[in-house]
Amino acid sequence: MRGWILLALAACHGGVVDDVDTDTDVDTDDTDVGVVETDTDGVDTETDPVDTEVDSDPVDTDSDGVETDTELTESDTDVVDSDTDVVDTDTDLPETDTEVAVDSDTDTDTDVAADSDTDTDVVDTDTDTDGALDSDTDTDTDVVVDTDTDTDTDTDTDTDTDTPPTVPLPGFGTITGDCGVLDDGEWLSSDPFLFRGTVDFGTTVYDPSLLSAGGQEIITEGTLGGSSVESEAVSYDLLYRCELADLLLSESEIVYVDPAGKKTDMLVAIDGRNVGVSVTRALTFQFPNPCAAPDLTALGTLIDRKVGDLQLSEANADPVNAWERSILYVIACDAAHADAVETLFANLPSTTRGDAILIVVNAEGDDGFLY
Repeated sequence: MRGWILLALAACHGGVVDDVDTDTDVDTDDTDVGVVETDTDGVDTETDPVDTEVDSDPVDTDSDGVETDTELTESDTDVVDSDTDVVDTDTDLPETDTEVAVDSDTDTDTDVAADSDTDTDVVDTDTDTDGALDSDTDTDTDVVVDTDTDTDTDTDTDTDTDTPPTVPLPGFGTITGDCGVLDDGEWLSSDPFLFRGTVDFGTTVYDPSLLSAGGQEIITEGTLGGSSVESEAVSYDLLYRCELADLLLSESEIVYVDPAGKKTDMLVAIDGRNVGVSVTRALTFQFPNPCAAPDLTALGTLIDRKVGDLQLSEANADPVNAWERSILYVIACDAAHADAVETLFANLPSTTRGDAILIVVNAEGDDGFLY
């Protein structure tokens, strides 16, 4: 936009200069230098040629030049005023001074002093004329630029400064703890990270329709095996509500280099980045209690295997749907299991943890549908 404005200004400025006839050259071929003569008494002895020069000076027939000649006449009047002041200072030669004033109006090539003043004034007149044109151009330009800039800036600012939604988004279960925590601090680091949270379903009876669109899609498409579809759907739902994750591919849609190799449960986009998400549950089942006291040995084996598989599945992804970071999402049946998972993850070898992101959520309320 600015480029178009500059081109328009350049064109506009050039047009103004072409339309104004700035030719203020005075024809000196027909003038008589020394026509006005003074004797030792200061009396003008020859004044008729002055009048003749006035009548013979041609009028510029150029329509543009008429305007310029008018301005020169005003400049000549200034010369008369200046010369009149000189007359006032010379009381001995009143008649001679009067003649000089008349000659300054009509003949630019009279006495040397008159010529000097007249030439200077003519140059000043040209400068003033150009200055007036420049002033008009600058004024018009400022108005156009200021108007466009104010309008564009206000419009762009209003459009580009949309307020991001507040997390967690509304949905099934009340979320507390770490939420909305993933950003460049994690994406640009090669370190492992762990976050903790809680989701309380209260007394609300689970129904797939309570989940987000992505969660419902996972329920509909199912898994490649096992009975963890609800925990995968809820895990995505929580990522959507806290990290604004978009579901790109469900488990059955992801393409791998080796179909028999390690896999992940879903591919999502967070902050414009592809992220592979694997889901597991942390619980100790002792019939009829699905959430007995934590079995640290069994949990240690589970966490070691699941974290190690993140790097393997990431390497097995086909380039058409490759991802740059992996998350292990753990749903723990109570706070004791969540605490155990956190400790076990911290004690893993650094080569196993790699740059894994571990999110541990403690489920509360009516959460039996997850187990």
